[in-house]
Amino acid sequence: MVKVKALFETHLTVSNLERSVDFYRDVVGLELAQRFPERNVAFFWTGEGGQSMLGLWSIHSAPINMKLHIAFSVEFDQLL
Repeated sequence: MVKVKALFETHLTVSNLERSVDFYRDVVGLELAQRFPERNVAFFWTGEGGQSMLGLWSIHSAPINMKLHIAFSVEFDQLL
């Protein structure tokens, strides 16, 4: 069994990117890590910067029609 250390990243599709960025930044209090307006996506740090992130993708902008994506942090040897 692989031991999950933490949630590494999750990505959500949102109907209104601007409103979602405002919500996660101003209401939830997450730090905006990076924004790519040409791709209609924004990334936030969750917890300590560089350790875990939330990606918000505007409808129809996510790669491969992704609706939801979750990745866990595990030890490298367990990954192999």
